[in-house]
Amino acid sequence: MLLNLNYIMEIKKRKDAHIDITLKNEVDYTTHDYFNDVIFLHNSLPELNLSDIDLTCSFFGKKVKSPIIVGSMTGGTEYSKQINQKLAEFAEKNQIPLGLGSIRPVLENSSLLSTFDVSDIAQTVPKFANIGMAQLIPSSKGFDERLSSILSICDKLRVEGIAIHLNPLQEIVQPEGDNEFNGCIEGIKILRKTTRLKLIVKETGAGINEFIAQKLDDIKVDYIDVNGSLGTSWSKVEYLRKGSKVEGFDNWGNNTLFLISTAKRRLKFAKLIAGGGLNDGIKCAKSIALGAQHCSIAKFFLRSMFAGSLQQTYDHILEQIKTCMLLTGSKNLTELQNAKLIITGKLKEELQVSKIDVSDYYFRP
Repeated sequence: MLLNLNYIMEIKKRKDAHIDITLKNEVDYTTHDYFNDVIFLHNSLPELNLSDIDLTCSFFGKKVKSPIIVGSMTGGTEYSKQINQKLAEFAEKNQIPLGLGSIRPVLENSSLLSTFDVSDIAQTVPKFANIGMAQLIPSSKGFDERLSSILSICDKLRVEGIAIHLNPLQEIVQPEGDNEFNGCIEGIKILRKTTRLKLIVKETGAGINEFIAQKLDDIKVDYIDVNGSLGTSWSKVEYLRKGSKVEGFDNWGNNTLFLISTAKRRLKFAKLIAGGGLNDGIKCAKSIALGAQHCSIAKFFLRSMFAGSLQQTYDHILEQIKTCMLLTGSKNLTELQNAKLIITGKLKEELQVSKIDVSDYYFRP
């Protein structure tokens, strides 16, 4: 019992430390700015009024007012409970999807469920829970009971979906992190067969490449959040928190835009979510134009919330998306996905290596 209590306290300290570090430190990837390599072809005759532009779309089969998702962040402590409640109020007010942080602490201590439960606040918007891949390895001790508990927690939280986060980089550099990842894909398959919940598979910053995306699509996961290396570097966070088992992986990963562009050609079932470094509406618009259906924002919203400017930040993002749509003659998000683009620089080089003809973006019909 003492060991379990110590373990729970360690998780709580880790969760709160993650929040503090991401709020107070520069922990983004310091790589090339690939967003500058994507240029919209300006349409000086859009034949469109700003009031005509429609940002609505569907998520989990529900209509939402924009393609923006409040990304999974935190939970498991009183500190994070307050954060989740404020984010839930924001999501409900704006009618956009809400992701909850990793529910792993609830597996260890059921009393922590209340730190995630925002069902009475976000009553109508799509919500999803979140669990790490390490908890879904079928060969691990207690898997069947753990899977049952995960689904029971989701039921109590009244969520419509669950995200499985893939974070081998974070785990391998984390001093107390997991080292065993064999069997994760089988665990996702079992989860797919076991539940009717919508399934999201997401990375935590290093990205999901097209070959992994195809494996997930074959399983028929509903959404893939590529979450590439243009936002928070969780290896940097871990280095600042407690040192590391292995150093030198601050900028390991693949960028969001490359991952979207390449993954979309592999998918027959799953929809793409762009995540990683989306801190304005122009970047969101570019991500959608390259193939994403939705854009997930986490740390930028968290920092805006603590600055007291969350709603203003969101409104500004929507204004920028709408302006991009007007200036490309895109009346809705489907048309934005087909906006003409000029692809330059390092992104062009990387896409050419992957045998994507970047001129196809320019000559879109």
